[in-house]
Amino acid sequence: MKFFLFTWRALQSWWFDTVSGAGLRLSNLSEIIRWSFIANFGQSPAVRLTILVPFIGYLIIFNQSLQSYVGLVFDKIEYVSIPQSSSGAHATLRFYNLYFGLLFLGIGSFLYTIFAPRQIKQHPLVADYVRYMDSIATENLTRASLDNLLEMFVRSNDDEQRHPMFGVPSLSFPSEISSLTHHFIRSVFLKSEWARKPPEPEPDDKNQQDEFQEDEAHLGDLYTGSGYLLTNVIVDRMYANRRFDLYFVDSMFTSALQNSRDVFVLEHKALDCSNFLGRAVVSAFYALGFSILFIPTARITFAIVKALYLSEAA
Repeated sequence: MKFFLFTWRALQSWWFDTVSGAGLRLSNLSEIIRWSFIANFGQSPAVRLTILVPFIGYLIIFNQSLQSYVGLVFDKIEYVSIPQSSSGAHATLRFYNLYFGLLFLGIGSFLYTIFAPRQIKQHPLVADYVRYMDSIATENLTRASLDNLLEMFVRSNDDEQRHPMFGVPSLSFPSEISSLTHHFIRSVFLKSEWARKPPEPEPDDKNQQDEFQEDEAHLGDLYTGSGYLLTNVIVDRMYANRRFDLYFVDSMFTSALQNSRDVFVLEHKALDCSNFLGRAVVSAFYALGFSILFIPTARITFAIVKALYLSEAA
């Protein structure tokens, strides 16, 4: 019995370490393959042209003139390392490398166009985005950006994961952005009119008194017993925007509008890391396409180095 108990605990420990390690690696990957990083390829004019390959590729693969030209160019470079009897097969293989490499790049570009947030495609750099938004900012536009940030926060994080004292947030809302959002919401709340002075009902207004009592009942939800401010609850109330929370929500939004640049920065950062699965798929197609295209490059480099070595040895 002790043996089975020991084995079970060992398996639990192994599984926990495996899952934790995989989660850490995925978190690191999510930090690397942000949309702004992928935009370096997705916004490149040369790479964007490959989006046509999936649709006109059959015109290329059956083009004998292009196949002959590609084979001739490579054969002139690799005449030392490849026998003449196999030059045709190698030319065909190199042509397939070129075709499928461009094909995967084209698919990646197509998916990037679909999945990448519009704001990131237009302004990959956060400074450019903030400068642009600040030049056209209105109260409604800033509030829409804050609503977008709150929606991503609520959608990407669940219950305890949204709280800074628990776990690692989702891959679409990394810990850095989650921490910045918590600090921002806390700052907005402490500067809000609600935090400084809760609403006082008129004595002759029974409906307003009832709403005030409802608000009073919710005051305890904002703090823990030790006085810790629950920013995730504040986000919930702002996002839900219920009738009895109107004064609280308006007070929070009014306070947030005074820090519009912070709103734009956080929105851009959140959009930059949104949709981890989409970022991973697009990155995989780009990586696969460039890897396949690198094969002929590596062969050419090897052939040139080999030719130089043999010429010097002779």
